[in-house]
Amino acid sequence: LVEEPLLRQYQRYVGWMKDTPEGKRYQREDMDAFQDRLVLGSPEECIDQLAAYQEMGIDTFLFHCQHEGVPNQEILSCMELFASRVMPAFRTS
Repeated sequence: LVEEPLLRQYQRYVGWMKDTPEGKRYQREDMDAFQDRLVLGSPEECIDQLAAYQEMGIDTFLFHCQHEGVPNQEILSCMELFASRVMPAFRTS
């Protein structure tokens, strides 16, 4: 569902970043080029991916699920699923 909108967004980043010092990181324009920079998958897969970052000492995460071409209802469903199934795994008492 989100592969095409994500790929279009990444291709825009490629255009914006190509002449910057970070530009070398943005030479390929396919999903494999940037998928390792994203947290994607089922709630359980997202929990595992975020836990790996947490183990490295990362304590901040930017949640972005609104991409051009994704219907608003899908965005809301994604937000609700993240809030109900992923966020509780990282709550501290």
